[in-house]
Amino acid sequence: MAAALAVMNGYRRGAIFGLTVAEIFILLAFLLLIALLGLKVEEEENLSQANTSSIETALKIVESLGEERRSQANTSSMPRVWVLPEEIETLVNTAIEAHAAQEQAEASRAIAEIGRAAGRERV
Repeated sequence: MAAALAVMNGYRRGAIFGLTVAEIFILLAFLLLIALLGLKVEEEENLSQANTSSIETALKIVESLGEERRSQANTSSMPRVWVLPEEIETLVNTAIEAHAAQEQAEASRAIAEIGRAAGRERV
């Protein structure tokens, strides 16, 4: 019994660097949260770079289509399904705006769900 009390007193006093076991677990939890935050920020940066490069690629394709269109403007064998480069650029911009609106709507939804959950906890 005395040995068990000595071990418990060691935990209460702070067995590791003067910290209790509970304090060490709390510090570890915060360190893990900070590490996960760093990974998330890095992932978002990579995603934004990928989006930027895909937009640049789309604009290059639009420009090349415009050049092809101008070079073949004198021929009458051009298919009617071709879209003008200005229309393609408008479509790309609309897609980007729609994606941004979707992200904003998802964020608003998440905030609303948090608010509802907080309201349930009060009751």
